[in-house]
Amino acid sequence: MSLSPASHQISQASPPDANLPGQAEAAESDPAGGQVTQHESERSSTTSRHDDVEVPPSAASSGDAGELGPLETVSIQGGEPPTTSTETNTTQTTGKKPVVEESVGRQPRRHSPLRQSAPAWFSACVATGIYITTVCYAFGSTDLRYLSFTALNPGNTLLVLRTLSELTNASLVFLIGLSTERALWMLIAQDGGTRLSSFLALCPGTGPWGWIKLLYLNAGGARRLSWLKLVIVIIPPAMGIVLLSNVDVRMYFDHHASFPISAGIGDFNASWAAIYASVAATLMASDYSALLQTSAVSWSVPVIDSGRSDCDVSNFFSNETCGWAYFLHGGSQLITPWPTLNTALPTAPIYKIHSVRGLQLDFTNLASPDASFQGERDCIVLGRESNAVGICLAQTAAVAAAAANANANAVTAKFVVCPADSSCRPVSSPGWTMTMRAYVRHATVHLSRANLSAIAVSEFSTTPTPQPISAAELLLLYNTTLGVRSTLASSSSPAEQFINMLSTDLLFAGVSSPTAAQAVLKLYNLLAMPLYYFQPTYVSPYSAVPSPDRVLDRLPPDQPDLYVTASLSTMYYGLAVAAWSVWLYTVVMGTLLLCCVAVLTVGSLPRGGAAAATAAGRAIPNTTAWSFVDFVAECDVGVWRRKTTTPAVHEEEEEGEELEELALAGVANGARGAVAGTITATGTDRGTDQGMHFATQRFKAAKSRRSRADVLEQSTVKIYTHHIVN
Repeated sequence: MSLSPASHQISQASPPDANLPGQAEAAESDPAGGQVTQHESERSSTTSRHDDVEVPPSAASSGDAGELGPLETVSIQGGEPPTTSTETNTTQTTGKKPVVEESVGRQPRRHSPLRQSAPAWFSACVATGIYITTVCYAFGSTDLRYLSFTALNPGNTLLVLRTLSELTNASLVFLIGLSTERALWMLIAQDGGTRLSSFLALCPGTGPWGWIKLLYLNAGGARRLSWLKLVIVIIPPAMGIVLLSNVDVRMYFDHHASFPISAGIGDFNASWAAIYASVAATLMASDYSALLQTSAVSWSVPVIDSGRSDCDVSNFFSNETCGWAYFLHGGSQLITPWPTLNTALPTAPIYKIHSVRGLQLDFTNLASPDASFQGERDCIVLGRESNAVGICLAQTAAVAAAAANANANAVTAKFVVCPADSSCRPVSSPGWTMTMRAYVRHATVHLSRANLSAIAVSEFSTTPTPQPISAAELLLLYNTTLGVRSTLASSSSPAEQFINMLSTDLLFAGVSSPTAAQAVLKLYNLLAMPLYYFQPTYVSPYSAVPSPDRVLDRLPPDQPDLYVTASLSTMYYGLAVAAWSVWLYTVVMGTLLLCCVAVLTVGSLPRGGAAAATAAGRAIPNTTAWSFVDFVAECDVGVWRRKTTTPAVHEEEEEGEELEELALAGVANGARGAVAGTITATGTDRGTDQGMHFATQRFKAAKSRRSRADVLEQSTVKIYTHHIVN
């Protein structure tokens, strides 16, 4: 297009006729009349629409026939921005001097793979940042967990985690789309291009239904690529479901001030029973009803030895073996200095004992007679004739061979109500039989400073240590503290009153299931009380003169774990995500992210110029934000028809005739050449329209699965033949 500033007249070059290349028609009007002059430019090449197309200046005149203004030329090159220039021309005119025109040029932008990959790299950085934030938040290692918005409300914590997960999924899906597009360009740019089936599998315009159809066709390896595309698109939302598949609301504690204390339960010593027999019956009477059922000193835990079979724990008349377990930590009763004397930090309502030593007691009910008892020598009778109770204790039959071993940690007990009118034979009489096993464990106990009850027990040691228990020592202890022949046993003594209470409970235990359950729980307490009382931190020479304001400093040196650390803490409810789901999410999403980054890295590497591009394939051209435009503008489709001699069915013959007609039509409309044994259809002088049109028409005309697969295998997508970008 040229504009004469003197005459303000326009001269315009008309586009060439595609069907008549090289032919030029000119129509000139009277120069004095100011008419428009049109010229048809000659094409520099008839093989490509990407050849330079230059519109020559017009020689239109205004009032003076010889005046010419500067002429502006627009040059369009394939894959490059248009170049505008004004050229200097000297034109002979009648009676006029030559007109000198200035020349202004603009160079096209050089191709840069890194610049072309900039949107994908930006997406990769965003996806990586959101992914790292999501993983850290799921593991609980970021400060977001401690903000008031999330820490005080588990629902808000879940909302934030869900939002981060969805953002990660969205950013990764976007990155996958850009990465697969870059991978597709690398396949197209390789020497020989890529098959149409692979192009359709990775093309951004292909959706799930297209991938499924390619799975059915299985042409040219498209099944693998379609499976891959389906899987990588499904993985991000699936991993979001996995991440939130196992979440729980738990209590968390933050400690603010720490100090040393003495606490926990030490080793059992039955010899101290004789020293403190005067107070033992009173202590037993006070704790007999609910020692193990009080959270201030005990906590219900899973059974370590679960018994020989499953059972209904509510049915004490069942023939199956049942199990109960308690962690006896002692709580505030065994702590010195006393927790009530600590008035610091009133805003911290939790008294936290770190790694306190305790006993886990596992109880198993035995409905059938046990063979552990070796006669009446394993039994004692407590109380008077009107309310006598028989107690039998022996090492459990399973460890009877190791009874002499100090590591035997299980005893079997039997409690019998003796009839008032006959002699008491506890071994042969019906009664309640159970087994107790003891283990040493460590755990962190959280006590309320308001009522000193346990709020939570956590961080249990993973390997329980068996606590030695001697059935003979326990039997001697009961006989010493509660025996009827003891001088302490009078009609009004605490021991006598305790035996009467025990006899009454056992007598009415068989009335109903609730009374039986209560009686069995009390018998559990009776077996646990000696282990709780007669140990260094409760009733022992080491705690004879307790000091409420300081730590006990005379505890046995062979039990250093009785000295622990306590702290004042605050409690909040937080969201806990299962570790396995977080790890699976981290590994799978991280692997997918690394694969995308690897594809972008390879696609961003320069190919070393036109020579290297010719040897190793085509260089990836400049692309835009519109994939469809890029593929149509830069790519060509070649179609090969293989000759076969195998007879075909009638339907395939008709289909072959249709394909033959389409092939001939494609060649007639602009196929560039033929190869021996093949028919090749590439782009015409107008670009890739005919090549893509030819291939797609063949594909749509195919009627059977096999013929469509053949078209996909015989068609190759590659960068336009002469289009090599430096």
